[in-house]
Amino acid sequence: MRLSYRRGLALPLHVGASGKPLLAHLPARTVADYLRFVARNQPAPGAGGRQALDRQLAEIRRTGVCVTVGELEPDSIGLGVPVFTDRRIAGCLSLAGHRSRFPSDRIRAVSKQLQRAGDAVERAWAVEPWDPEATETAGFRLPDTGRPVDEMRDGRPKSSPGKGDDLDAPAR
Repeated sequence: MRLSYRRGLALPLHVGASGKPLLAHLPARTVADYLRFVARNQPAPGAGGRQALDRQLAEIRRTGVCVTVGELEPDSIGLGVPVFTDRRIAGCLSLAGHRSRFPSDRIRAVSKQLQRAGDAVERAWAVEPWDPEATETAGFRLPDTGRPVDEMRDGRPKSSPGKGDDLDAPAR
């Protein structure tokens, strides 16, 4: 099975493991406004409706992990964790795969790894201004670019990217 979900795909916040952690940590009034908008303009939030979504958002806040099964594609599993800056939601790390690759014990293990990665991103974002040495010590490793760190600016190479490395190209 191949997942057709692609990076950069715009989805409502109440669908999938990438949006629900964001929605779970927004202020209650913002969530209520969003859901009123959704009720007027899009399909209802999931098979169980608003009450099921409220329960799922509470569970995400309690556990720090969102697990979805078949929401975007049949036989898929999505995992998502919130990422915070200054105790406010700033983003989400997520991953998806075929259900056969995620038995329940693996879901727990991968969720913990994803949470650790989210923690590392939070620590890296807490370092200002951007400092490669401090970022590495926060647990976040820079990708091996083959270029010295002093040739990097804002995490991007100063020189033109090589063929196939178009950093400004839209996600496919």
